[in-house]
Amino acid sequence: MPERAITEMNSKQVNETTIRLNAFMRDVKDGNLRTILKNMQSMLDYHAEKIRIYEEHLSELTGKARLELTDSDKRRLAQKGKALNDYLLAAVEPTWAPGTLRGWYNSLVGAKYNSVRDGQKKRGRKPISQEIVDEVLKLAKNNPDWGYDRIAGVMKYLKYDVSATTVRHILDDNGIVPDPERRLRGD
Repeated sequence: MPERAITEMNSKQVNETTIRLNAFMRDVKDGNLRTILKNMQSMLDYHAEKIRIYEEHLSELTGKARLELTDSDKRRLAQKGKALNDYLLAAVEPTWAPGTLRGWYNSLVGAKYNSVRDGQKKRGRKPISQEIVDEVLKLAKNNPDWGYDRIAGVMKYLKYDVSATTVRHILDDNGIVPDPERRLRGD
């Protein structure tokens, strides 16, 4: 039953494609171009039917409805399918959905462009050394009326290159919030 449903779906897609092609062909006026397009469509229809026959024989021999592909096979299909939009992929590829092919492309082909894989440099700022964190925390605890800018200034005086924003991140991560106006209020 599933094979018959798949074959009916393929026939429906081929018919839709043929209808759309005929609608397109009505607008083509050049006779040579029209002949070339008809020949190309005939070749595509022939190859699609040939592939369906191979798939049917393969499913009979293996007893499986679908062929199990290796990553290399998936990569090859995904690279070729990248040039087609989802409608065309659905028309020419009855076995796998366009989203499946796009997923294969992202995971198998596009993965080499991902810069956060294992063994590659991490993006963003380098982590703050524990020595700087300890020094900032010591200054903040010993001088509760100092703000971020003052602590950063003292850190620069001590030959540590630290910005006020870095001081704020360190203190926020450790639950310390300096309040320079506390001394003016008399708390």
